[in-house]
Amino acid sequence: MIDAKTIEELRGLLAKATPGPWKNHLVDDTTIVASNGFEIGTTWPGGSVYNGFVDPAEQHEINAALIVAMRNAIPALLDAASRAREDALREAAALLDLTNGDILLAAGEMPASELLTARAVHD
Repeated sequence: MIDAKTIEELRGLLAKATPGPWKNHLVDDTTIVASNGFEIGTTWPGGSVYNGFVDPAEQHEINAALIVAMRNAIPALLDAASRAREDALREAAALLDLTNGDILLAAGEMPASELLTARAVHD
């Protein structure tokens, strides 16, 4: 499970980045642009020859499409990760309540620090 610190770091980067949604340029699918047309970057800055090797344009187009898809999906993914973490903490708190406060580490699925956070939420 992704931890709260990582979620907050990603949310911080998202807040500082050019606002979304991003898209691929209409003419050049290797160029990524913001909704206002501002160019974010390209996955093919040097053309088709890189270090003496011919690089297929299709791979750069796929890479750019992945970057766009991830950028546009990350707000929902972070929300889902936060909800999953909160659900896990609630479940851990319920386990603590059922065990009269004994901390159980179920097959290492949740670190002790998370269980202690759940304990704090529960109390």
